[in-house]
Amino acid sequence: YMLESQIAHIARCMRGMAERTEATLEVPSTVQRRFNAALQEHMRRTVWASGCSSWYQTAEGHNPVNGPGFTLTYRWLTRRSDWGAYRFQPLAQPFTSPPATTP
Repeated sequence: YMLESQIAHIARCMRGMAERTEATLEVPSTVQRRFNAALQEHMRRTVWASGCSSWYQTAEGHNPVNGPGFTLTYRWLTRRSDWGAYRFQPLAQPFTSPPATTP
């Protein structure tokens, strides 16, 4: 369910880029840091931060999880794209399909 949610989000972002004729989409580092800080704060209240070691954690004890809750919660959180959270780079010129060639 997590993978399907991620694929739906990526597809939505790609459609948004195409509608805006944007070449790239990125998350600014300030947005990423703020999201990760909130995520790690939430993780402190879970079993994953209880001192146990698991393959989910790095050697330093950091858990790079996508979301600390249920997969349904993750689906709910990723159901929309907040375009204000992204930085777009426009295409130099709009994309057009190459002309058809005949053999």
